[in-house]
This record gives sequence, structure tokens and C-alpha cells, in this order.
Amino acid sequence: MVRHKESVLEIVHDLIDEAVGLSDEISVLLAGEAKEPWECYKTGYITWHLCDSRYKLSELGLNEEKHHASNAE
Repeated sequence: MVRHKESVLEIVHDLIDEAVGLSDEISVLLAGEAKEPWECYKTGYITWHLCDSRYKLSELGLNEEKHHASNAE
């Protein structure tokens, strides 16, 4: 998908919405004993990507945007 004239925050929100939707679809498809391993895998996968410096998520400035928003209140 080509995105034009969107802020970094808008793009990240779109990606989050898409990922959450897909995760919900997978959870609906899984039943019984298969659901618990999926939830554990999902939590670990997300945590690892958020913490790994390779993905440079800190460079998106999301903490600064959140900080500025909370200061504006």
C-alpha cells in the first residue's frame, strides 16, 4: 500500500490497527488448546520487536509526541 502525506504517527496507527485486526482473526480461528500458545507467542513477538534496537522504533519519536500531548493538557 502506498501512503502519501501521512505523519509517522498516522502510519504507525494504521499498522497497529491492521495488526490487531489480523491477530483478532487468528484468535477467532484458533480453538481449545491452540489458542493459549498463540497468545503467548504473540505477546513475546510483540515485546521482542518493541525492545530490539534493530527496529529503531525509538527513532519514530512516539515518546516525544506522547510527552508533548500530555504536557498540553
